[in-house]
Amino acid sequence: MNEMLNDFILDVCDILGIDPPEVSNSTDHFDSATMTAQCSPDGSTIFVKPYEKRPTMDHYFAIAHELRHVWQIRTDKNKYMADYKPVSLCGSIEEYNLQPAEIDANAFAAAVMMDAFGVKPLFENQSEKVKSEIWDRVKCFFGR
Repeated sequence: MNEMLNDFILDVCDILGIDPPEVSNSTDHFDSATMTAQCSPDGSTIFVKPYEKRPTMDHYFAIAHELRHVWQIRTDKNKYMADYKPVSLCGSIEEYNLQPAEIDANAFAAAVMMDAFGVKPLFENQSEKVKSEIWDRVKCFFGR
């Protein structure tokens, strides 16, 4: 793994106050070719899609998002995961993305990207309702 990416993982875990999970490049269980990262159900491992020369901003965002899921599982699994449904069991992508665990993970990753890289995610494929929920949650990370 790229040293910068490893340092990023350690920094984000430090922010979250968690021990780093295992990191694997195994992606044979990913639901689609566009997936960049995924967290194991028990929060012990994050799976990261391999990259060629260096990780993209999408890699950094996805890793921050999945590390937030690790934090959710380890700190308040009942709050975030009790009613969590995989996308395959949701009636729409909007329903999936409006789940508290997804709003929180997307908002945390957005806050990390803005703070670490000065990049504001656009969430182009999200509905206005999902975007609004994410940006409302982002405010919590900046104390606004």
